[in-house]
Amino acid sequence: MAVSRSGYLGGWSRLICLRLAAGWWLLQRLRHDASRCTAPWLPGLLERTALPAARVLCSARLQVPMVVGWFRPVIYLPAAIFGRMTLAAAETVVLHELAHLRRRDPIINLWITTVETLLFFNPPVRAMARAARDEAECACDDQVLAWGGDRPTYARALADLEAARPDSLPFSLAATGGSGLLQRIQRILGTVPTQGRPFVSQTLGLATLTSITGFILMCALAVPPLARAFTPEERIAALAMVEETQTMDPIIEWKAVGKLVDETGKVITTSHVFTISGWSERRSFTASVRNAARFTCEGFGKSMVVGLWLEGHAPASTIVQAPKNADEPAAFSLVVRKGYPAILKLVDEIGVAIPGAELHVKSIMLNSEKAHRQGSLQTSAAGEATIGNAETDSAFDIEVRAYGHEWSQFNGVRFANGIPTTISVRKIEPLDLQIVDANTGTAVPSARAYCCSWGIANESMFYGSRSFLASMSRQPSGNDGHLKLDLWSPNRHFLALIEAPGYASAIAPVVPRRPLEPVRLFPELRLGGIIHDPEKLLSRRGNPPIVRYYLDSNSGNSWNLANFNMAFETEGHLQGTDVHFSIGLLNPGEIELNCDGREWKTRVTGNQSDLHLYLSKNGLTAEGPNQAPPTPPQERTVRFRLHPPADQPPAQGNFVVQVRGRERPLPINNGEATGRFQVGDYIDFMRHGIAGYSRPESLKELKLTHGEGDVELDIHLIPSGGITGRLAAAGAGLDYRRTMGTILRLHDEGSRAMSLEHDIQLPSGSDKYAVTGLPLHGDYRLLFRSGCRLVESPWVKLDERNPLPDTPLTFPKGLTISGRVLEADGTPASQASLTLVYHLRDWNYWYTTFASTQDGSFTLEGMNFDVEGSYSIHINNPDGKKAGTIPISSSDSFVVVKRL
Repeated sequence: MAVSRSGYLGGWSRLICLRLAAGWWLLQRLRHDASRCTAPWLPGLLERTALPAARVLCSARLQVPMVVGWFRPVIYLPAAIFGRMTLAAAETVVLHELAHLRRRDPIINLWITTVETLLFFNPPVRAMARAARDEAECACDDQVLAWGGDRPTYARALADLEAARPDSLPFSLAATGGSGLLQRIQRILGTVPTQGRPFVSQTLGLATLTSITGFILMCALAVPPLARAFTPEERIAALAMVEETQTMDPIIEWKAVGKLVDETGKVITTSHVFTISGWSERRSFTASVRNAARFTCEGFGKSMVVGLWLEGHAPASTIVQAPKNADEPAAFSLVVRKGYPAILKLVDEIGVAIPGAELHVKSIMLNSEKAHRQGSLQTSAAGEATIGNAETDSAFDIEVRAYGHEWSQFNGVRFANGIPTTISVRKIEPLDLQIVDANTGTAVPSARAYCCSWGIANESMFYGSRSFLASMSRQPSGNDGHLKLDLWSPNRHFLALIEAPGYASAIAPVVPRRPLEPVRLFPELRLGGIIHDPEKLLSRRGNPPIVRYYLDSNSGNSWNLANFNMAFETEGHLQGTDVHFSIGLLNPGEIELNCDGREWKTRVTGNQSDLHLYLSKNGLTAEGPNQAPPTPPQERTVRFRLHPPADQPPAQGNFVVQVRGRERPLPINNGEATGRFQVGDYIDFMRHGIAGYSRPESLKELKLTHGEGDVELDIHLIPSGGITGRLAAAGAGLDYRRTMGTILRLHDEGSRAMSLEHDIQLPSGSDKYAVTGLPLHGDYRLLFRSGCRLVESPWVKLDERNPLPDTPLTFPKGLTISGRVLEADGTPASQASLTLVYHLRDWNYWYTTFASTQDGSFTLEGMNFDVEGSYSIHINNPDGKKAGTIPISSSDSFVVVKRL
């Protein structure tokens, strides 16, 4: 049967038109079934690729990402597969789609599809169309790598997507598009030479297709905004991306190699050993350095502040960014300037010079980090001291200890060239502390008090070594046992170490404005003997061993009093190394010895000098070298069976618990999470971790008890959402490392009852936050604070249409409130402890503690009064009790707080 040429062509054209119509219909369904993508890392990618206006949607119908549309193209991401991909792989795939937008490939693809349809009977046209699409895919691959995509990760992502890829829609550009995926992967991995491909000139293509531009305009599709509810799969996939971002640990260790240079860039020559300090995320370090031309610093996280205060120079600091490759050290130069001598003059309140005062100075570096001056200073007979060199922008914190005067702290002190900076401290009356014998009640002479720690407002200091303790009394106690403490502050609280000849040490609280209780001292007990080390664990290290001892609270102490360096005595190679030790000043009661990280406890009831202990890998014991290894604690397996609602997908991600203060993610497999825990552990259940679900409100803690077999716990999950966003600040910048947040939940609209959900901490000092595990159908409010600055969000309702809203917040510039603190007699309250409290309805949520200056003044900057709640300022006694309150509002530019 003969078939005419025109009939053949007409049949083919109708088939191709039907294919295009079917693709068009699928695109319409895709448009109405998709929802906005809320991945927290997406805005960063859009900014990185200079495409901030690009629209990205999620759809449960897709298996691979693709670009759809021509004049207003949209990137569609598959909801299901992204919940199972790593964050790095997902980013490379999205970068590929953004590369299509950057190249304006959707317009070119429309023209190619139109020409291919009109000239379907021409094999060269179809070949050129395939070649053009392949060339576009390779160009996008190159762009992904240029944007920093990892080659193996990108190649694996394309291979995984290809395994799940159906036939692409005719109007779309998919990441796995093109006819040579294997060749593309080889190009990405560099296993074949990158060479030119058959290329269709874009200029020729544009000229050829200009005649059908009118047809393109008629067929162009603008995808409208969407407002339908998320499907459970889409919600879970979006939250899975957020959970993966939260659980990823961005903290990396790295090194930086630096050098000290002067203003001209010349390396500084110094013959002295100098101390270099560094501060980074969750870690700081200090090192003694000899070579100014090359020294190494250890970084942790995204950046590090490196600073030093070199003798004869002003303090200097710089910020060093982490290298892109953690295996290669970052290089930096620290510019150190000579500056000029910084002269301090110390006087009392009437201007009389104070000689012999002890000064401890810290220089304030970048990010408010502080470096100690090497060594302490004393004022001269004229009350002066040169603390070192400084510049006009140098600032210092200075601690002053002068007997008969208030123990004082001055923050942000600056110095001018050639002009002494004068600071004054007030005289004080000595506190009377009575020292008595615990057995007889008689007075104890020759006792002294040493400061172990002090606290004021939001600042405290603990001295970990006996050699660092400052005496709080100029003279020891007399025969009447009365010890005059003449170094203290009326607004600080202290812990004092009391020592007297022949008596055990005691710890006594010293809280001004409260009567001091007599300190009872027990006669001294001594404990000594030998620690046998048959395995030579200590001698291998070459350093004198450190034996630490800890006393219980009944003995007046609950932390390490001192470190004791014991001498080695070698008995012979076959006998190992014996450590002889003797510890005095002991109270009766429990004592814990610690040697080489191994502990041994006993009760001290009398003097003992013949104690024999044995050190081994199994611990520190008194049973001898052949003792059995300690019995490991009993463990049990706990199976958490996770049950989502019947109409919801199974749980995935991690079931996060907290044990002994540390979070522990348990991977979820087939709806079950399993872990082994010690008997007696308290297992707390976290809200985050399970993508799209949260634990029930009633499930908060489980104590693991003895028993046989595994523990099985059925947990019925609640569908949840989350809130993400970014913090910004108007005016002065924020230190995001010290910015904290809180989430409130509204329970009853009528009574406006609220509850505290949990706190928010920004990851690694970032300005982005993400909170998950919030049950749906709830109203939530976020509050963030940084110092005395506060910002709160409007109430946000989470539901299926809005399960993961993006809620950016900006700290306003705010108002400045000044004030003064007065004592009950009307005199200025020096270094008074104050608390700023934020009241929201019947709930006191937010507070920050600060101290007044020496003259009782204070300043609150950035106060935000455009909030629902109100503020008040409380003055605190050293024992923590409030002793005066005053409300403040936006109409107050100056307030006075008086102690009751």
